[in-house]
Amino acid sequence: METPTYGPVELLVIGFDADEPPEGVVAAVAELALEQTVMILDLVLVRRTEDGYTIVEIHEFADQYDFPELELQATGLTAEEDVQDVANRMAVGSSALIIEVELTWARNFVRVANEAGAELLFSARIPAEVVNEIVAAEAALSEGEGK
Repeated sequence: METPTYGPVELLVIGFDADEPPEGVVAAVAELALEQTVMILDLVLVRRTEDGYTIVEIHEFADQYDFPELELQATGLTAEEDVQDVANRMAVGSSALIIEVELTWARNFVRVANEAGAELLFSARIPAEVVNEIVAAEAALSEGEGK
């Protein structure tokens, strides 16, 4: 089996009630890239309009948000159909960031697992809100039991 170039890639779609994402969110995405927590492969801003939607590529909004110059590794990974699907779910006047990120921490793990002939049987993401709710409920239950 060929050694994989990338680790697992995750698609994130983050929606906003305005036609521009908040500067703090864009800054947090830039921080991820600069710290190399993940590798941003593709990043697109979608704006829902009365007439449909518009796509704003990263280089078009980087100056507006003082976004660092990034050499995205896989621009175009977000397909037109993906953008269209997202836009069709959005309200007029809203926007969304579509981000494709490589989970770089898993790159070596995937390589070693592939070399060992392993097969991924299941993968799922548990949203942060769900994890925090479960942990808080468990903590409250434990406190009530005097543990």
